[in-house]
Amino acid sequence: MASHQSETTRSNLAFFLLGIFVTLSIIGVFSLGSRVFFHWQRGDTALVTGEENLDQLIKTDVNLFWTLVPNLKNKQVTETLANAQHTPSTYTYSTNEMGFRSPPLHPVGSRFRILAIGDSTTFGQHVADHETWPAQLQQILDPKGEVIEVINAGVIGASSFQGLSFLNTRGLALKPNVVIATFGFNDWAGANMSDRERAAAYQRRGTWDLLNLVLGSARREKGAGDLVQRATPGEYLDHMLAIAHLCEEAFIPVVFILWPKPYDPKDPEDNQLPYMRLLFTACDLSAADCFDPRPYFKIETKPVFIDWVHATPAGCRIAAQSLADFLRKYPWMPVTQ
Repeated sequence: MASHQSETTRSNLAFFLLGIFVTLSIIGVFSLGSRVFFHWQRGDTALVTGEENLDQLIKTDVNLFWTLVPNLKNKQVTETLANAQHTPSTYTYSTNEMGFRSPPLHPVGSRFRILAIGDSTTFGQHVADHETWPAQLQQILDPKGEVIEVINAGVIGASSFQGLSFLNTRGLALKPNVVIATFGFNDWAGANMSDRERAAAYQRRGTWDLLNLVLGSARREKGAGDLVQRATPGEYLDHMLAIAHLCEEAFIPVVFILWPKPYDPKDPEDNQLPYMRLLFTACDLSAADCFDPRPYFKIETKPVFIDWVHATPAGCRIAAQSLADFLRKYPWMPVTQ
């Protein structure tokens, strides 16, 4: 009898140890798969940077793909301009406790909060912290920051998909009074997988899914020339409408900026970038307002663009001043001296 109980105990112990082994093996596979994918993900971000170690600048995020590392102080980066010569550009930037290119945030409800979300045009790639258009908008509307707080939540390489995810996971929790969104350039960019495919990959759980993920990543690396658009035109419109409806449901006004391109006198029609028409459509189909700063950029005699996409400090000033005038027309904007 005692021998039978001893054998049963040994058998139960063996099953218990086997269970622990299997559990640890699964955790190991998940960990390895995640590491492989996130390492591959860093090499596939839309960031154009000369930094060898992107961990110093960004961190991988399951919901947002990547975010800026918080609490950076005067971080110097050398990145490539979006021009034919791919000219190197060196500048510095800082981030606050939230990873935003803004000063530390005031307590929620203590200021009229303007939340600027967007890509590198909002972030202010190639210009100093105080030269970005959100920073200059702050100086124009309320230099002392006693009534109005402008938050620069722009991220280099961000798309409309990431903007929508940011609002859902973090942005609305900041309780903004107004949301200003600038997306489009990166939606048309090529990548190893679309944003929706990437989001699905981040949510994979099973061992088979992880195996397919790793093998699929390897196959895509071999055929790196086979790029896909990060968002189709229909997906981009869906994302921008979702941003508008999300803000509407929270009773938050939202403004979409139609970021301009360098004006070409040889193109008197000033042909729109692909996403501009869809932004107008999004505004027509929702409560969002579209702000078009192109007329203000055209009449400026100083250089307003650093490259094909990004504005000079003077260009950021024009964007900020014209946007401030646009916002002041609304009755919900606080009056400052």
